[in-house]
Amino acid sequence: MSKNGQNVDRRVARSKQAFKSALLALLAEKDFQEITITEIVDRADFNRGTFYAHYTNKDGLLDDVIDDVLSGLLDSYREPYKHVESFHLDELSVTAVKLFDHVYENADFYSTMLKAKGISGFQEKMFRELKAISQEELTVSNADTPPGLNEDLQLTYQTYALLGMIVYWVQEDFKYSPSYMTEQLLLILNRNLNHTIVKRKKEGK
Repeated sequence: MSKNGQNVDRRVARSKQAFKSALLALLAEKDFQEITITEIVDRADFNRGTFYAHYTNKDGLLDDVIDDVLSGLLDSYREPYKHVESFHLDELSVTAVKLFDHVYENADFYSTMLKAKGISGFQEKMFRELKAISQEELTVSNADTPPGLNEDLQLTYQTYALLGMIVYWVQEDFKYSPSYMTEQLLLILNRNLNHTIVKRKKEGK
Protein backbone atom coordinates (compact mmCIF):
# COMPACT_ATOMS: atom_id res chain seq x y z
CA MET A 1 0.00 0.00 0.00
CA SER A 2 1.25 3.49 -0.86
CA LYS A 3 2.04 6.07 1.80
CA ASN A 4 -0.94 8.15 0.67
CA GLY A 5 -3.19 5.11 1.00
CA GLN A 6 -1.94 4.48 4.53
CA ASN A 7 -2.61 8.10 5.46
CA VAL A 8 -6.17 7.84 4.12
CA ASP A 9 -6.74 4.63 6.09
CA ARG A 10 -5.51 6.31 9.27
CA ARG A 11 -7.81 9.28 8.70
CA VAL A 12 -10.78 6.99 8.11
CA ALA A 13 -10.01 4.97 11.25
CA ARG A 14 -9.53 8.16 13.27
CA SER A 15 -12.79 9.76 12.15
CA LYS A 16 -14.80 6.55 12.62
CA GLN A 17 -13.37 6.12 16.12
CA ALA A 18 -14.30 9.71 16.92
CA PHE A 19 -17.90 9.07 15.85
CA LYS A 20 -18.04 5.88 17.92
CA SER A 21 -16.68 7.63 21.01
CA ALA A 22 -19.11 10.50 20.50
CA LEU A 23 -22.08 8.15 20.27
CA LEU A 24 -21.06 6.29 23.43
CA ALA A 25 -20.67 9.57 25.31
CA LEU A 26 -24.11 10.73 24.18
CA LEU A 27 -25.70 7.40 25.09
CA ALA A 28 -24.55 7.96 28.65
CA GLU A 29 -26.57 11.18 28.65
CA LYS A 30 -29.77 10.37 26.75
CA ASP A 31 -31.77 7.68 24.94
CA PHE A 32 -30.60 6.59 21.50
CA GLN A 33 -33.80 7.83 19.83
CA GLU A 34 -33.14 11.33 21.15
CA ILE A 35 -29.62 11.57 19.73
CA THR A 36 -29.25 13.44 16.45
CA ILE A 37 -26.60 13.26 13.74
CA THR A 38 -25.79 16.90 14.46
CA GLU A 39 -25.02 16.08 18.09
CA ILE A 40 -22.79 13.18 17.04
CA VAL A 41 -20.73 15.20 14.55
CA ASP A 42 -20.45 18.15 16.93
CA ARG A 43 -19.24 15.89 19.74
CA ALA A 44 -16.80 14.13 17.39
CA ASP A 45 -15.62 17.48 15.96
CA PHE A 46 -16.16 16.38 12.36
CA ASN A 47 -18.65 17.55 9.75
CA ARG A 48 -21.78 15.82 8.48
CA GLY A 49 -20.12 15.04 5.15
CA THR A 50 -17.48 12.97 6.89
CA PHE A 51 -20.16 11.16 8.88
CA TYR A 52 -22.16 10.25 5.77
CA ALA A 53 -19.00 9.09 4.02
CA HIS A 54 -18.90 6.28 6.61
CA TYR A 55 -22.52 5.73 7.68
CA THR A 56 -25.98 6.02 6.19
CA ASN A 57 -27.54 6.86 9.55
CA LYS A 58 -26.91 6.68 13.29
CA ASP A 59 -28.17 3.08 13.39
CA GLY A 60 -25.27 2.06 11.18
CA LEU A 61 -22.87 3.76 13.56
CA LEU A 62 -24.43 1.96 16.53
CA ASP A 63 -24.13 -1.38 14.71
CA ASP A 64 -20.45 -0.65 14.05
CA VAL A 65 -19.84 0.09 17.73
CA ILE A 66 -21.62 -3.09 18.82
CA ASP A 67 -19.83 -5.28 16.26
CA ASP A 68 -16.41 -4.00 17.36
CA VAL A 69 -16.95 -4.76 21.02
CA LEU A 70 -18.75 -8.07 20.52
CA SER A 71 -15.86 -9.22 18.34
CA GLY A 72 -13.62 -8.61 21.35
CA LEU A 73 -16.10 -10.45 23.57
CA LEU A 74 -15.90 -13.54 21.36
CA ASP A 75 -12.10 -13.36 21.23
CA SER A 76 -12.01 -13.31 25.03
CA TYR A 77 -14.42 -16.28 25.15
CA ARG A 78 -12.03 -18.27 22.93
CA GLU A 79 -8.99 -17.69 25.14
CA PRO A 80 -9.16 -20.98 27.12
CA TYR A 81 -9.10 -23.10 23.97
CA LYS A 82 -7.29 -20.86 21.50
CA HIS A 83 -4.09 -22.93 21.57
CA VAL A 84 -5.33 -26.37 22.70
CA GLU A 85 -7.53 -29.08 21.24
CA SER A 86 -9.32 -29.84 24.52
CA PHE A 87 -9.35 -28.96 28.21
CA HIS A 88 -10.93 -30.16 31.45
CA LEU A 89 -13.19 -27.60 33.07
CA ASP A 90 -12.02 -28.57 36.55
CA GLU A 91 -8.42 -27.85 35.53
CA LEU A 92 -9.15 -24.44 34.05
CA SER A 93 -7.30 -21.62 35.82
CA VAL A 94 -8.60 -18.16 36.60
CA THR A 95 -5.90 -16.58 34.44
CA ALA A 96 -7.00 -18.63 31.41
CA VAL A 97 -10.48 -17.09 31.37
CA LYS A 98 -10.53 -13.56 29.93
CA LEU A 99 -14.25 -12.94 29.50
CA PHE A 100 -14.74 -10.74 32.55
CA ASP A 101 -11.48 -8.92 31.88
CA HIS A 102 -12.84 -7.94 28.47
CA VAL A 103 -16.11 -6.68 29.92
CA TYR A 104 -14.28 -4.67 32.58
CA GLU A 105 -11.89 -3.17 30.03
CA ASN A 106 -14.97 -2.00 28.11
CA ALA A 107 -16.94 -1.03 31.22
CA ASP A 108 -18.26 2.24 29.80
CA PHE A 109 -19.62 0.50 26.72
CA TYR A 110 -21.34 -2.33 28.60
CA SER A 111 -22.69 0.02 31.25
CA THR A 112 -24.19 2.22 28.57
CA MET A 113 -25.58 -0.62 26.48
CA LEU A 114 -26.98 -2.70 29.32
CA LYS A 115 -28.43 0.19 31.29
CA ALA A 116 -29.51 2.60 28.57
CA LYS A 117 -33.06 2.77 27.33
CA GLY A 118 -33.66 2.59 23.62
CA ILE A 119 -30.96 0.00 22.80
CA SER A 120 -33.33 -2.81 22.01
CA GLY A 121 -32.03 -6.30 21.40
CA PHE A 122 -28.46 -5.85 22.66
CA GLN A 123 -28.68 -8.55 25.34
CA GLU A 124 -30.32 -10.89 22.85
CA LYS A 125 -27.50 -10.25 20.37
CA MET A 126 -24.95 -11.08 23.08
CA PHE A 127 -26.84 -14.29 23.78
CA ARG A 128 -26.96 -15.32 20.12
CA GLU A 129 -23.26 -14.65 19.60
CA LEU A 130 -22.17 -16.55 22.73
CA LYS A 131 -24.44 -19.50 22.00
CA ALA A 132 -23.37 -19.67 18.36
CA ILE A 133 -19.66 -19.77 19.17
CA SER A 134 -20.22 -22.69 21.55
CA GLN A 135 -22.36 -24.58 19.03
CA GLU A 136 -19.97 -24.03 16.16
CA GLU A 137 -16.60 -24.45 17.86
CA LEU A 138 -16.97 -26.68 20.93
CA THR A 139 -18.04 -30.18 21.87
CA VAL A 140 -18.74 -30.93 25.53
CA SER A 141 -18.52 -34.47 26.90
CA ASN A 142 -19.35 -35.65 30.40
CA ALA A 143 -19.69 -39.21 31.67
CA ASP A 144 -22.52 -38.13 33.96
CA THR A 145 -24.68 -36.69 31.16
CA PRO A 146 -28.11 -38.34 31.45
CA PRO A 147 -29.52 -40.04 28.35
CA GLY A 148 -32.09 -38.01 26.47
CA LEU A 149 -30.64 -34.63 27.48
CA ASN A 150 -31.43 -32.03 24.81
CA GLU A 151 -28.08 -30.41 24.03
CA ASP A 152 -29.62 -27.29 22.50
CA LEU A 153 -31.74 -26.64 25.59
CA GLN A 154 -28.75 -27.27 27.85
CA LEU A 155 -26.62 -24.82 25.88
CA THR A 156 -29.42 -22.24 25.93
CA TYR A 157 -29.64 -22.58 29.72
CA GLN A 158 -25.88 -22.29 30.18
CA THR A 159 -25.55 -19.30 27.86
CA TYR A 160 -28.34 -17.38 29.57
CA ALA A 161 -26.75 -18.19 32.94
CA LEU A 162 -23.40 -16.77 31.80
CA LEU A 163 -25.10 -13.73 30.29
CA GLY A 164 -27.02 -13.24 33.52
CA MET A 165 -23.77 -13.10 35.49
CA ILE A 166 -22.38 -10.47 33.12
CA VAL A 167 -25.53 -8.33 33.17
CA TYR A 168 -25.82 -8.51 36.96
CA TRP A 169 -22.17 -7.52 37.37
CA VAL A 170 -22.54 -4.55 35.03
CA GLN A 171 -25.79 -3.37 36.59
CA GLU A 172 -24.20 -3.59 40.04
CA ASP A 173 -21.44 -1.24 38.84
CA PHE A 174 -18.72 -3.91 38.81
CA LYS A 175 -18.74 -4.33 42.57
CA TYR A 176 -16.59 -7.46 42.23
CA SER A 177 -13.22 -7.71 40.49
CA PRO A 178 -12.90 -9.56 37.16
CA SER A 179 -10.82 -12.26 38.85
CA TYR A 180 -13.48 -12.78 41.53
CA MET A 181 -16.18 -13.11 38.86
CA THR A 182 -14.03 -15.66 37.05
CA GLU A 183 -13.42 -17.62 40.25
CA GLN A 184 -17.15 -17.77 40.92
CA LEU A 185 -17.92 -18.82 37.35
CA LEU A 186 -15.44 -21.70 37.60
CA LEU A 187 -16.85 -22.77 40.98
CA ILE A 188 -20.36 -22.82 39.50
CA LEU A 189 -19.27 -24.73 36.40
CA ASN A 190 -17.30 -27.31 38.34
CA ARG A 191 -20.11 -27.81 40.82
CA ASN A 192 -22.61 -28.52 38.05
CA LEU A 193 -20.34 -30.04 35.40
CA ASN A 194 -17.90 -32.31 37.20
CA HIS A 195 -15.30 -34.09 35.07
CA THR A 196 -16.39 -32.27 31.94
CA ILE A 197 -14.08 -32.22 28.92
CA VAL A 198 -14.47 -29.45 26.34
CA LYS A 199 -13.08 -30.08 22.86
CA ARG A 200 -12.64 -27.75 19.95
CA LYS A 201 -14.56 -28.91 16.88
CA LYS A 202 -12.71 -29.73 13.70
CA GLU A 203 -13.28 -27.21 10.94
CA GLY A 204 -16.03 -28.23 8.57
CA LYS A 205 -17.86 -30.36 11.14
